[in-house]
Amino acid sequence: MTYCHNCKKHVDYTVRECTEDFELDGYRFSAVQRHAFCPLCGEELFPDEIADFSTEQVHEAFRVAKGSITIAQIRELLKKYDIGANPLSLLLGWGENTVDRQMRHSIPDRIHADRLKDLLYDPIAMYDLLYSGKDKISASAFRKALRAVYHCIENQTTIEDVPANKPVFYHKIEIILNASGCSLSNGTDLNPGNYVRTLKDDTTEMAFAS
Repeated sequence: MTYCHNCKKHVDYTVRECTEDFELDGYRFSAVQRHAFCPLCGEELFPDEIADFSTEQVHEAFRVAKGSITIAQIRELLKKYDIGANPLSLLLGWGENTVDRQMRHSIPDRIHADRLKDLLYDPIAMYDLLYSGKDKISASAFRKALRAVYHCIENQTTIEDVPANKPVFYHKIEIILNASGCSLSNGTDLNPGNYVRTLKDDTTEMAFAS
């Protein structure tokens, strides 16, 4: 409900949704907008939740038009690696509140946006960032994020995902083995064609064809 000044009482407003065109800083884009109306007199109303939704939609569409990262993608990144905005900022060597601001009102520049996108879509990049900056965050934050990274790598490393670039393949195998407390013995054949991986009860088993 919201207050209608024309009817001088609170009413259950109706909502209409449409797509509108915008131009901002030389960028043209479209965004979904919502408008609220009084069901009694038809006056347009401006409840906070409707205004907030429309503003966020414009903000997100503007980010896309600029080639930046969206708020939804940053939230996905934090959830994927079970890490807070402040620890991530510290790992990246940015100001502690940088990522938090980028989720609210500050649109990242291309360099910052591309770095965050790299982390979102590449668990190996996040793994490397964690180990290179583990002294910058608390031990508990490091362990939580590392556990999430291992989970992402496990899910991503399948026979179909084996790349032609063998060093990357070896790197993934080493990370998985480290996660399960194992190591490769000298002379083990890591030819992707001989590689089979199965998961049982959170234990990684490595098997190689004879």
